[in-house]
Amino acid sequence: MISATSRIAERERSAIANQLSLVMGATTDGVLCLDRSWKIIYSNPRAQEILQTTGELSGRQFWEAFPEAEFEGSPHVEHYYRAMDTGIPGRFEAFYPGRLQAWFSVVVQPADYGIVIFFRDVTRQRIETEALRDREARLNAIYSTSLEYIGLLTPDGTLIDCNSASLQFAGNTRAECGGQVLRRHALVHRDAWSAGIGSSRHRLRHSGETFRSELPLIRSNGDTLLFDFSLTPVRDANGAVVFLVPEARDITAVKRTEAALLQSEKLAAVGRLASSIAHEINNPLESVMNLIYLARHAPPADAERYLEIADQEIRRVSIIANQTLRFHKQASKPQAATSADLFSTVMSIYEGRLHTARVRVEKRFRTDQPVICFQGDVRQVLNNLVANALEAMPLGGRLLIRSRKGQDWKTKRPGLVLTIADNGTGINPAAQKHIFDAFFTTKGTAGNGLGLWVCQEIVDRHHGKLRVRSTQRPGRNGTTFTFFLPFDPACE
Repeated sequence: MISATSRIAERERSAIANQLSLVMGATTDGVLCLDRSWKIIYSNPRAQEILQTTGELSGRQFWEAFPEAEFEGSPHVEHYYRAMDTGIPGRFEAFYPGRLQAWFSVVVQPADYGIVIFFRDVTRQRIETEALRDREARLNAIYSTSLEYIGLLTPDGTLIDCNSASLQFAGNTRAECGGQVLRRHALVHRDAWSAGIGSSRHRLRHSGETFRSELPLIRSNGDTLLFDFSLTPVRDANGAVVFLVPEARDITAVKRTEAALLQSEKLAAVGRLASSIAHEINNPLESVMNLIYLARHAPPADAERYLEIADQEIRRVSIIANQTLRFHKQASKPQAATSADLFSTVMSIYEGRLHTARVRVEKRFRTDQPVICFQGDVRQVLNNLVANALEAMPLGGRLLIRSRKGQDWKTKRPGLVLTIADNGTGINPAAQKHIFDAFFTTKGTAGNGLGLWVCQEIVDRHHGKLRVRSTQRPGRNGTTFTFFLPFDPACE
């Protein structure tokens, strides 16, 4: 006869077993319990799901149910037997071959009746981890082999790492660089670099945008190198800056090439200008020669009239010569000039060509406020734009020369807006995208493609803007260039 105490104990064991069954059914791990004869005495639903079995596992012999687990060097065999025979628990990850073709993370625990195996399918995590490692390896290969100088900083400027190119350039080891404040590093602690690093970090903290500038560096042997330097913030999911990435590209050779091209174009511009001047001077000189000849053979009254006209022509030659001297006379620092000053020199050189080409000039100067600039460079830009407008109107037309006050819409800086517009042939949309590129030309062998490129360089040096609008639509064809110059002395 079963006592009351025994019935209570049996109910408690049954309740505990039910609770344990609920826990095992809810866990995301698969669970197998094996007795000492390797018979499966319990399996939870998740185990059957992971192992993709349809029949009942309980009562089956484990090694017969899963023969693929037995192979040479199998961690399943090693850890399960050790837990069963010596009571030592185990933990491992292993690939299960055969039909499952899956990676499992396994924990085995000894029990009085045998062992308990907890396992989960980690195939997806393994694939993602391997993909992440592969991506990291590729990024590290790019980082390590890049010829640019790249590093990694904390937000306060402490150097965490830098690539091989940086180490070779600075002559440091990675151990020597780690933990240094970048502005004190041998690579940057000289001249404009130290100031540039400090300025970039200050701006980055306030604007949150990438800083980019050209910085010179004087090496120990006295050579000056020019770098395109940038400092870029790296943010976390909340937008906080967690790293800074400094990059430096040696652009010394590029800048030397650009300087050579600029000098080449300036020499070519001088040649074109000389040709225009010769043409402008030749006409009045021919008139002077003819008038002197007539004066020699004319009565005194007519001779005096001829000599007066000849004197006027010589004065015209003098004006052209003086304007030419102003054109290329470059001051050592920016000076004030009005729009009328800038345009008058250029237009006087083209006076004869404008008349011959039947081009009507319409001027409107709506401001006489002077702008601080390098006058010779600005006249070179205007000269190029006027010359291009003339070439676009081989059969004559209208040339609009205008000035007004304006402002840079981005910086709100006030300045002078100069406009050169024509109703010539216009520029096709495809060419408009490249007209400021070096060596791009629509004139064939007649052009070298450097004119507008040099103009853009001059405009950038003055912190100005040069924009173009053009159309080839019949009846509305033409091109308009707008040249913005800030009033204050912003040029370099």
